[in-house]
Amino acid sequence: MIIPTEKYVIIGLKTDLDSFFRDAQKKGCLEFVPRKTSPKSPLSTEATLLYKALRALRSRGYNADGTGGELAPLVVAKALCEAEESYVQLLEKKRLLEAEASRIRPFGDFDQEKIADLEQTTHRFVQFYSRKAQKQEKTPPAELIYLATDHDLDYFFGLHREKRAYEGYIEMVIEKPLGLILCDLKDVETEIAQIEHLFTEYAEYRSLMEEALVGKLNEDHLVQAASLSNAELEQKLFSVEAYVPKSRVHALEELQRSYAVYIEKVLFEEGETAPTYMENRGSERIGEDLVQIYDTPSTHDRDPSFWVFWFFSFFYAVIIADAGYGLLYFLLALYLKYRFPNWKEGKKRAQNLLLTISCFSIGWGVLVGSYFGINLSPEHPLKKISFVQFLAKKKARYHIDKKDTVYQEWVQRYPQLEGSVSPKEWFLEGKNVIQGKVHYKLLQEFTNAILIEISLLIGIIHLTLSFLRNLHANPGGLGWMIAMLGGYLYFPPFLGAVSMVQFSGEIPGISFPFLGSALLYGGIGLAFLIAMYKERFAGLLELANVIQVFADILSYLRLYALALAGMIMADTFNQIGMEFTPWIGWFIILLGHSVNLVLGVMGGVIHGLRLNFLEWYHYSFTGGGKAFNPLRLLQK
Repeated sequence: MIIPTEKYVIIGLKTDLDSFFRDAQKKGCLEFVPRKTSPKSPLSTEATLLYKALRALRSRGYNADGTGGELAPLVVAKALCEAEESYVQLLEKKRLLEAEASRIRPFGDFDQEKIADLEQTTHRFVQFYSRKAQKQEKTPPAELIYLATDHDLDYFFGLHREKRAYEGYIEMVIEKPLGLILCDLKDVETEIAQIEHLFTEYAEYRSLMEEALVGKLNEDHLVQAASLSNAELEQKLFSVEAYVPKSRVHALEELQRSYAVYIEKVLFEEGETAPTYMENRGSERIGEDLVQIYDTPSTHDRDPSFWVFWFFSFFYAVIIADAGYGLLYFLLALYLKYRFPNWKEGKKRAQNLLLTISCFSIGWGVLVGSYFGINLSPEHPLKKISFVQFLAKKKARYHIDKKDTVYQEWVQRYPQLEGSVSPKEWFLEGKNVIQGKVHYKLLQEFTNAILIEISLLIGIIHLTLSFLRNLHANPGGLGWMIAMLGGYLYFPPFLGAVSMVQFSGEIPGISFPFLGSALLYGGIGLAFLIAMYKERFAGLLELANVIQVFADILSYLRLYALALAGMIMADTFNQIGMEFTPWIGWFIILLGHSVNLVLGVMGGVIHGLRLNFLEWYHYSFTGGGKAFNPLRLLQK
């Protein structure tokens, strides 16, 4: 729930300044308003030091809690920051040494003093060369001695009376022999190992440093908040402005009674954005976490947390579309609850979100009749409880009774269907046998058509709820709701398809094409007239929403497409695994389903949120708000 925030001016004694802000920090309900000229205060040196040290530990995976030791957290943090700086320099030095060693390795190890003696004795210059290795042998100059070929380069040695350069050859200057470089490299690796040991040793202080960091941040935030106040009446008074949610004004009044302060509610300035304060519990609090991923609602929005949570969970389940995968999610959620019973706040909410998603996934997977992508017979007990198969039977019965073009097409493909009079016989007879494997094509195509229609119907319902939530601000949404319903009734007959409304049971005296067209054009006309009444000539732009609304509905086809992709991949991995020996086959199946699960998580999260944040938000969400950020005590 979004609770409006109010703006107050607070005036008190200068002597109470520190204690007032300290108690305000404990209350955690006041966001102090910065002055236009007040610069943002940076974090203290101690807090910065602790933060950098903890970041260095986390980057190396040192997350285990430790008991610490005799050293102070700041001493450890300083040592870690210095070690991290040295570590970065050593890694760069190691990289350069390895590159230099690789460059001169083909020349081998030699003593530079002996090279200098050779040059002095022979009165000649020792030079080293490299060139790109020749695909066809090309004789080098006679005065060059071939040494080796490495990394697609040929290496040569020359002893000249005067320094020489050759076309196509690069002279290589060797400042330090290979042996000394390797010694330096070993010393660097030893220093790196010592620093890594230091990190391992000081990782025991991680918990203490986190506590110290929280304490320093609380001190910094207190100082920053106090700096926002103005000195008044020759430094005897202070004044400051603060945002306070309506539900927390009583906390400000308690502060007023504790100190000699005067509070007065004031108006927001022109162009000033009031912060958005959201107060939710249970599933709505989890939905608030999801909402904050995309944008902060404005103060004029209705809190979408409840809707985003439940529809995200549902969309995720529709995209996964497998009860077996849902069971794995459920077992993972139970394991996390058992393994980490003390998780709080965000981690606890993530546990509950996973549990909700798993329950939705199991339920939808049962309705679809999908279990780890296994191709079950229509007579299988798990298929008999599938709601989608129930609808497929209704569809088959409709075509059998009507003897329409769909019936004729299937009889032409499978002549044995002509004598079948029940949906069960149709599903069992309308099959292909490929390499000994039975594929129930008729049931599969009927199921796919139903899932496509369900995806579109979900979109219509979802967008209708969005229009309903915003009907007070956009009454033209009523016309678009009617138009979407009309489109659902009108387009299937127009395209020669049969919708669920038709094969589930016709309503006597009602023509769906006529009713659909009347609702479609009537709804568009109603939306247009309302827009013209409200916006005058600007209402002409409302007609452009025809494309927008129906494009948004079609966007929900991604639910079907992603679910179908997951089903096909699961079935494909099952078939590939069955072609090998049991051990290899099970490995392929497990590997394939693991990949499918990862892709499912990506698709479920991205598209489950996208349908809420783009399509649904488009008609009931303003956004662009500023999150309420009060002065409060941080907790580890």
